[in-house]
Amino acid sequence: MKKLLLVAFVAVFAFATTSCKKEKGLDGTTWKYHMSETETIQGMVMSVTMDATLNFVDETNGTLAIDGEMAIDGQVLDKNSSTEKFTYTFDSETGKGTMTNVVENANEQAETIEFTRTDDTHISIVAEGQSMVFTKE
Repeated sequence: MKKLLLVAFVAVFAFATTSCKKEKGLDGTTWKYHMSETETIQGMVMSVTMDATLNFVDETNGTLAIDGEMAIDGQVLDKNSSTEKFTYTFDSETGKGTMTNVVENANEQAETIEFTRTDDTHISIVAEGQSMVFTKE
């Protein structure tokens, strides 16, 4: 009788822990991307670097911060930093979502891009033919 109760208890415990799948939302997470390219053109070395940080502030809002630099032969020609707010949707079952920039000026137009959480530590975005893979912090 004790064996039967033990087996029943183990079965109920196993069922209870596997039937409740925890949602894996993005709120409160931060993701980083780094790109660095160097190319020699007519004897001059041109380098471009970019760091981007996706911060999913809550269940529907986030920020994207981008820092970039372009240099020729070690001389910085352009350095730029910006932070944009966005709203987002995310389906934790499919791992797919969309981000739409928050428009603060009537002359601006909102743009929406799709993203995919490919696994627990990576988000992939393809925009304007460029692929960016962000890694969870």
